[in-house]
Amino acid sequence: MLTSFHANAHKSSENWRNQFEAATVHIQWDPERTLHGKKLEYRSIQVGISRHLIREFTDEWILEISDCTPLVKKIRTLYLAGKQRRAKEQLPREKPYTIQSQEILKRLGMEQ
Repeated sequence: MLTSFHANAHKSSENWRNQFEAATVHIQWDPERTLHGKKLEYRSIQVGISRHLIREFTDEWILEISDCTPLVKKIRTLYLAGKQRRAKEQLPREKPYTIQSQEILKRLGMEQ
């Protein structure tokens, strides 16, 4: 459920509020940023779980936790040394996820 009302995705703000309160998963769109912190022209989805799922999430869904501290320190060191291109190359590769369903696009607030 989107964390804010979108006319294209919800029948009314009251309908959105009721669905939001009952939802176990919340999503919002946050701007991506460069290594310099500058806002980019596209957004990435942020997914949050409600208190109703936290126990199940922590006890059953987590398969592995990886410590990324060494990688982040390396990226920071390169960045501070003026080697932004090399720092950027260390970032995990990402690719857009294509959604085919119009209904899902609408529910995610991606439909114009």
